[in-house]
Amino acid sequence: MSQPDDPRRVGVIVELIDHTIAIAELNERRDLAQRLARARERITDPQIRVVIAGQLKQGKSQLVNALVNENGQVIETRILNTVNPILNEAAVQSVRRSTFQPGTKDGARVKSWTAVRIDFRL
Repeated sequence: MSQPDDPRRVGVIVELIDHTIAIAELNERRDLAQRLARARERITDPQIRVVIAGQLKQGKSQLVNALVNENGQVIETRILNTVNPILNEAAVQSVRRSTFQPGTKDGARVKSWTAVRIDFRL
């Protein structure tokens, strides 16, 4: 299950899951209610889980350039190096969900690029 980019959509999905859990419990489907509860935990968890194939104990890292606006939000990303093209989307999503300290110039907040290292662990 992937996580939606828009936090408002996460709220709607969580409401639907909670409603479905209540229905499952009313119908004595504890197994279904437990599965739905696990899905709810996954979708609200800010961490991204990715399965990576490669040699054990070998680090996998990727650099993503992020344009950070005056409020610290990422508004654009560029992949600087690729460990595996399959991991690009996970790296970009991870960076886009983060908030950064915006750059400053003459005491004012400004848009600025920053390189972000994403480490994938095996």
